Amino acid sequence: MSLSHQSKTEPSIRDLWETPPWLFVALDEIYGPFQLDAAASDKNKKCHRFLSEKDNALSIDWFALLDSDGHQDKKVWVNPPYSNIQPWVDKAKEQQAKGVFTVMLVPDTASVGWWPQSGVNVLRITKGRISFINAESKKRVHGNTQGSALFLFDPWLAPTSKPHTVQIERGLLEAIANDIMEENDEQAA
Repeated sequence: MSLSHQSKTEPSIRDLWETPPWLFVALDEIYGPFQLDAAASDKNKKCHRFLSEKDNALSIDWFALLDSDGHQDKKVWVNPPYSNIQPWVDKAKEQQAKGVFTVMLVPDTASVGWWPQSGVNVLRITKGRISFINAESKKRVHGNTQGSALFLFDPWLAPTSKPHTVQIERGLLEAIANDIMEENDEQAA
């Protein structure tokens, strides 16, 4: 008997789920501003500067790219393809050693092999699941079967430090985003 979840999503878009705007707004307020979305497309990018599948973010030096743009703080957002997360974790750790702060959205499945055992902090999103945006329809899809977590690859962390795990309620992140979006709407009016 297989215990793995079989996705009902079309294979052609299975790795193209978009981060909900409210989640990115909240995390950009807390940890940003992010200068690079390292796993995006023109249709789902969260930052002006982004790397697409064609750019092959895993072969690019994010630090050098952001340094050439003149960014003093190097902050990267990553919602990696969930079909193969390990290379993205490895890349974020490599870039962390160079001074890049990366926030990575992942399924909350600590028993998998790609879950870091050191040099990263973990933020578990509790009390609600994330409804991602479908790549084709651009609509939120409810019914996510897994919780979500964030890996914080902070260059100030020792590579051998044990992960510090904290929890944050989804509702708090939504409240932060709503406050920021309302403030932006007021400023635009």
